[in-house]
Amino acid sequence: MKKASAFFLITVLLLFSTDYLQSAGDLQDTKLDRLLRRLEKKYDTTEAFSYDFEQIKSLRQLTEPMRFTGTMVFRKPHFLRMEMRGEENLNLFVDGKSIWLEDLDFGEVERFDFDEVSSEGRLARMLPPIFVSGMDEIRDLFHIRLDEEREQDVVEMTPKEEDLSSVRRIRFSVDSLSRIRWMRVDYVNDDWTDTRFTGWKTMPKISEHYFRYRK
Repeated sequence: MKKASAFFLITVLLLFSTDYLQSAGDLQDTKLDRLLRRLEKKYDTTEAFSYDFEQIKSLRQLTEPMRFTGTMVFRKPHFLRMEMRGEENLNLFVDGKSIWLEDLDFGEVERFDFDEVSSEGRLARMLPPIFVSGMDEIRDLFHIRLDEEREQDVVEMTPKEEDLSSVRRIRFSVDSLSRIRWMRVDYVNDDWTDTRFTGWKTMPKISEHYFRYRK
């Protein structure tokens, strides 16, 4: 399996609640608190959603970054379907029990048990931590702050235990409708992904069959 993109961390960010805040005493924490509350409310009131994305992915072993476009559909609690096209062409299906990765270039499909994803390093990097760990564990993973030096507010997350994480830093921006528009993930091995999100849509409850691979 090829080294996968990190934009699936978007799902984790939509699950963040104010329990992640380190403190709430100053203006920045108050602003961050409001931003995260809006994200939480957006997620709580949405059964399913979809978005389009454009991504640049840089890998140490490659001289030039890779470019992709695609779509993702997510339904609570653990249903996900992604189509990615570009220098790799992949489909990902997750139904909470199984995970299928379809490589269209090679005509191959790999299947994994959902419960075993944490032991499969390649998939663990492809899927957001919420698919690998429980929420209580997620809450202990990151320090979170608001970077107000940019024209648009940017939230920055860094792992609390750097030696146990493959991620060095996650940054993302949110628009006035509580939709994440941009995200960059930097890894400790100097790989990175930069993703732009468009076409956010809320959706009705989708059949579980939509998230399962069919030949």
